Amino acid sequence: MRADLAPSMIEVAFTVLGSMAAPLLAAIRILAIVTFASLMSGASIPWRYRIAGSLLLGWAAVGTSVALPGDVGLLAASEVAYGAALGVGVGGLILSLKLAGELIDDRLRLSDAAAEAMISEGEAAGPCVRLLGGIGILLVVLGGTGGAMPVVEGLLESFRNVPVGTTANLWQGWRGPIQVLGGALEIAIRTALPVLAAITILDWCQVLVSRAAPTAPGALAATAVKPLLGLAVLVATFGGACDAVIQGVQWCLAGG
Repeated sequence: MRADLAPSMIEVAFTVLGSMAAPLLAAIRILAIVTFASLMSGASIPWRYRIAGSLLLGWAAVGTSVALPGDVGLLAASEVAYGAALGVGVGGLILSLKLAGELIDDRLRLSDAAAEAMISEGEAAGPCVRLLGGIGILLVVLGGTGGAMPVVEGLLESFRNVPVGTTANLWQGWRGPIQVLGGALEIAIRTALPVLAAITILDWCQVLVSRAAPTAPGALAATAVKPLLGLAVLVATFGGACDAVIQGVQWCLAGG
């Protein structure tokens, strides 16, 4: 009796493992995205949350009805490479915003006041670094103000263009990462232009204040131009300058 049950139990076990292979491979892709995005941006996410979230999202992305032909090891390696490409783009967006915040902190001398706020690398994180870094994470999760979610949409598009368990369509599936990077580029332009405009106006105002009051300390000069800094950000964000630059970039990418 036990000899008759053993083959059937083994067959059931292989069936269960085969049904779990697809969500596990999808989880590998998502885990690679999160890992490389964290490495690029300097964010610290505990591994238990990375693994648990990747397993849940992988199961939700593909389910258990996907057949997996071919070598599972090769498929897993392709998922890691594909997820790494997406993760680098996402992490680069967050990193660029954090660097912009660091530049503003240096200009406003705010990093000295936040010397006790230490990040994982042992550097002082100023308020603008934390603010813009948080904005970058929110943009990744929630998308822009227009309701677009380029990172999430690109992730879903990657599963449509390159289904889990396939390697032949890997080159064609690079459309997904390109869309993600394009959406990240658009968000970065919309964020970087106000920052650059604010820094430029800030420099001008500091020069004017220093000429008007040569003995004024740097903290007073920075305080005097903070309202102008906020006004510059609002004007550059909603004044149409970002849309004009984005249209120019799209025109260049389209080949004129």
